[in-house]
Amino acid sequence: MEPLLLVEDKAELRAMLRKALERAGYAVEEAPDGSSAVNKVRAQRFLVVLTDLKLPGCSGLDVLRASKEADPTIPV
Repeated sequence: MEPLLLVEDKAELRAMLRKALERAGYAVEEAPDGSSAVNKVRAQRFLVVLTDLKLPGCSGLDVLRASKEADPTIPV
């Protein structure tokens, strides 16, 4: 199964969300900022992208645009 991408700049919140998603059976890839997330969606396919809107580097809307450019069907 393809992993989902979790984009959150707050490390504690990102860790909590990752644990909850992994307990639910998902493989999780993380990005701590918008720029990292954009690079990841351009390089790898994800099941879904869960992103914060306010991020350092690029915004969540930039992550949305890059995700849709890489795969127009991906849920963000």
